[in-house]
Amino acid sequence: MIKNLSDYCKFFYPNAKVFTPENHQFPHELNQSLTTLEYSDMEIFPENESDLITYKNDKHNMEVIWFRRITKK
Repeated sequence: MIKNLSDYCKFFYPNAKVFTPENHQFPHELNQSLTTLEYSDMEIFPENESDLITYKNDKHNMEVIWFRRITKK
């Protein structure tokens, strides 16, 4: 099941730095000069700035939704 966002980001992007900030705050060490992929399991991005990704697991009758925003530099 694609449920634990942090673990799956580490799996899909093994060379990336994965941050799991508390209180929806961006980490201070975030390098703004790099292309940034942002994922959230809550809709925290401004309207029309993110893609909605839905994963369905028929075996467990479960649906997981992620929001993704890409910032290109």
